[in-house]
Amino acid sequence: MDQGTRGALESAGVLLAALTGGLHLMIGLPRFTLYLMAGQPFLDVRQVLFVLSGVAVFLGVTLWYMGLRRDVVYGAGILLMLGYLVGWLVLGGHGNQFAWQGGHHAGSPLVTLFEHLVSEWQLLLTKLTESTLLVVLVALLYDELTRDDARATDAPASGDGTNSGDADAN
Repeated sequence: MDQGTRGALESAGVLLAALTGGLHLMIGLPRFTLYLMAGQPFLDVRQVLFVLSGVAVFLGVTLWYMGLRRDVVYGAGILLMLGYLVGWLVLGGHGNQFAWQGGHHAGSPLVTLFEHLVSEWQLLLTKLTESTLLVVLVALLYDELTRDDARATDAPASGDGTNSGDADAN
């Protein structure tokens, strides 16, 4: 992948991560605060997970900026996005009711999940950003793992700006 494409994907990844983390904090913090004030913070475990995972997204972006190994950050981001998507499929019911328990509709659990997805703009936005970020992170991880150590060959071997291969040619 060329540097321009990689830079664009990295920028898109940072923006999508910020949006994903912000949405999860925006959704989770008010509800978690209500549960906390009522003395039952773990009544709906999803709110705790929303807050913690929203913070984790911002921590991941910070670690990426600080230079932590990119493949590790991309892999952790992929796992988190898969956790969001699979978690929604499993815990997509109301309260602590699992999605496969049928939900509040007489139809299939998938019908219930789909109806919630198209009727709640926040849910739709989170699933779109998580899915898009997942694709971006997979592309960046693939590029990171399949590069031929571009950093090692592009960087000069010594501080004088010459490549070590040039010294052998003389």
